[in-house]
Amino acid sequence: MFTVVCYTYSRLHRSPEAFDIVPKTINLTAGKKNLAQISKVLTQIISGSEFGDDKPSYVPINDFVRKAIQQITAWLIEGKSVSHPCFQF
Repeated sequence: MFTVVCYTYSRLHRSPEAFDIVPKTINLTAGKKNLAQISKVLTQIISGSEFGDDKPSYVPINDFVRKAIQQITAWLIEGKSVSHPCFQF
């Protein structure tokens, strides 16, 4: 599932206008730039690491990234602990 999400997001990032994510009347470069920044944040969260000194403009959101890492980790652990359907039903 994660691969499908990454692939879909990658396609959205490259051509958001094809999916009506950004209006066709705005500057598409700005829309793609915004999606690229969101992608960087999601990548950090999924990788489980905060932003370092190599990306100083993102360091101020490390508190958010830290909380999101904890939430996604808890969610993944919860999903992993679901019993097998054969034993449940």
